[in-house]
Amino acid sequence: MKGNSGFLFFVLALVSGSLNFAACGGDPVIPPEYTVDLPTLPVNWQELMGNAHWRLVWLNPQGVPQVLETDGRGKTAITSVLEWATPVLAFPFWPGRGIRPGEMRPAGGLLPFDASGSSLRLSWHGGIEAWFYRELAEALKTEEARRGKRRPEYFDWPRFRVLLQSDAVPEAVRDDPWRADWRGIAVETIKSGFDRRRIKVQPEEELLVPREAPAETTVSGPFTGPSPFAGLLFPEPGTGFRFRVTARSDTYVSAGGILRVSKGAWIWNP
Repeated sequence: MKGNSGFLFFVLALVSGSLNFAACGGDPVIPPEYTVDLPTLPVNWQELMGNAHWRLVWLNPQGVPQVLETDGRGKTAITSVLEWATPVLAFPFWPGRGIRPGEMRPAGGLLPFDASGSSLRLSWHGGIEAWFYRELAEALKTEEARRGKRRPEYFDWPRFRVLLQSDAVPEAVRDDPWRADWRGIAVETIKSGFDRRRIKVQPEEELLVPREAPAETTVSGPFTGPSPFAGLLFPEPGTGFRFRVTARSDTYVSAGGILRVSKGAWIWNP
């Protein structure tokens, strides 16, 4: 089964507006580099997979996409776009378990909103915002979307952050924002503006994986999934595991192995 290429490799082609951060006298107050403060792993991920490596993706001062990988120990610093509103994504991965960058949803942040001095604090909710920024930038590339005047650098990110954790969005998205159709929301936002009613759960199907798999192999759980907001998935007595699947494939991990699921198909690697 093919991997998640959309999450594994992409280019953040962002056309960002200038933010006028200047001290008295006109000297810039943007630091030459930011020390990245990575988030704590969800308990389920930490217990089942251990410490993560990270792949950071951002734009440098020349606006060129950059990629840096780190084991999360010691200081990690990035030099970002001067005077640009910039998303930073951090993909956790576990090379010792065969879990690649992009199989688990990213953390992230937005400069300058998540910066304090020369420190940039990344978070799991920040990953949603940085990813949605990326989707808005991608939507700008389409011919139809270019007729609109909406651009991600003009978006009200602080208000969006508050909205996502409010009762104004569906409970399912509030509990796990990765269930929203961020690509579709981005396209509609670029075309005709943002409205909270656009935030809907993306189309999902149910996939049943029996505990007794073919070839006398037992699929063992419970599983932790690709979203840092979701809890453990336990089997239903006498039935098996029920997964919500979308257009992309997803990775689930248990103490006994790795299960990759997609519409109508699954692969178990004990």
